Amino acid sequence: MGISYILFAEASKHVSAVEAILIPVIEPLLNPVWVFLYAGEAPGAYAVLGGAVVLAAVIGRSLAVNKLNARKKAIKGDIAL
Repeated sequence: MGISYILFAEASKHVSAVEAILIPVIEPLLNPVWVFLYAGEAPGAYAVLGGAVVLAAVIGRSLAVNKLNARKKAIKGDIAL
């Protein structure tokens, strides 16, 4: 596991902070998917619901931040909406 952390630390130097944090956040959410694919064990309803809530929150926040940044640029006159 130590090697994976070293590689992650090195790779995080080449991506934005949001991209770097998405990997550790999404990895536990995908564990039930990997177990289902490789071991055939279906995730429970609460695991699916929890994953959906977290993914919806991440996607919603990302969309809101992008929209806010676009408005800020439009106010500055950088782009037209």
